[in-house]
Amino acid sequence: MTRIQEGGLTCPKCDTRLSVTGVKEVVIDHCKSCSGLWFDKGELEAIVKKGGDDEVRSLSVAEAGEVDDEGRTWKSVWFDENEGGCPRCRTPMMRVESAGKKDLFVDACPRCEGIWYDGGEVDLLLRDGDPPGLVSRIKQLIRGKK
Repeated sequence: MTRIQEGGLTCPKCDTRLSVTGVKEVVIDHCKSCSGLWFDKGELEAIVKKGGDDEVRSLSVAEAGEVDDEGRTWKSVWFDENEGGCPRCRTPMMRVESAGKKDLFVDACPRCEGIWYDGGEVDLLLRDGDPPGLVSRIKQLIRGKK
């Protein structure tokens, strides 16, 4: 079951206060305005291991708008161009392209290793089974920056 309450972080894309959401006993941060999701280091992997794929996918598209043939929403395309700082530590984030979906980028913090997914992106990546590969690429890039 998912529980939602107001959190203390701000969306790096639309500056809305993020809500704290529990999925399979893992607390993540969710933007109710653009459906973006912030995962601290290891949270997405923990949710997937516990079988929370469907819950997190539904959060990813809740307010993101209609999904096109590529699995993108108008909000995720529009907000993807907005660069923001890490919601946790305000460090400028790196844009990382998905290996499985060209032209699909997520934002990763090189300092705290959290990952920001714009609305609809988690749904698309989980549906296609890409997060483990993407998370590995992000970790390699972050290690190279440190």
